[in-house]
Amino acid sequence: MAVVHPIGIPENGSERIGIAFLAQHLPPEYLIFHNLELPAPSGLPYEYDMIVVGQYAVYVVELKGYRGRITGNAYEWKLESGAIYKSPIPLTNKKAKVVATQLARYDRGLQNVWIQSIIILTDDRAHVQLNDPQADRVLHLQEAVAYILDPRRLPIPPPSLTGLTRRIGDAIAHQFRPLHRLQTIGDYRILETIGKNNLYATLLSMDGRPITGKLAHRGSACHAGANGGGRLPTVAGRSGNFRAGDC
Repeated sequence: MAVVHPIGIPENGSERIGIAFLAQHLPPEYLIFHNLELPAPSGLPYEYDMIVVGQYAVYVVELKGYRGRITGNAYEWKLESGAIYKSPIPLTNKKAKVVATQLARYDRGLQNVWIQSIIILTDDRAHVQLNDPQADRVLHLQEAVAYILDPRRLPIPPPSLTGLTRRIGDAIAHQFRPLHRLQTIGDYRILETIGKNNLYATLLSMDGRPITGKLAHRGSACHAGANGGGRLPTVAGRSGNFRAGDC
């Protein structure tokens, strides 16, 4: 069983499932850090579901609880529900590069550590059909364990990290902090609700722009409108639709 460092608290069931599964199936010399973020000098911090320190590489893991058929390309994923989201692969790649930079900055002896990004689907009912050359790094849980344990799956044959594990763990523990997620709607991150009535809510995004959306009520809760949570709101006073819990 891997050694787990709970930097932050899992937010949902898919995160808990993913963390528990990898912890149970990876060997004891592997380290798992989960629910953490890296403060940025300017702008928003980088958020990480999980970072796994393995025998040959460090893995930046994005956990997704999607189910059903997932289609798409290198830019967008379409879920079975019809919702469309940006592909998580480019951002996870960027997060991996940030980790590589931070490790080398903290300890120059870690500058050659290979950082690999992967996407893990925690629901076995998810079926992926992606027109993306990086689709081989979108994995189910059991596939992810096999991938992490097999250095032949990496783009280059990296040297063993034996002897560096503690130093890598120290670099992560000293530079990252517990994850504090801001609410998101579509591509926007929400600071607060600045106006609301029985029909509409206006929310303030991180970039200072108001997002106005029409609400569909069921009882006392606010639910998605007609688009069902796909491309959600537009900005600058144009209406969008908010999902349950968004407001």
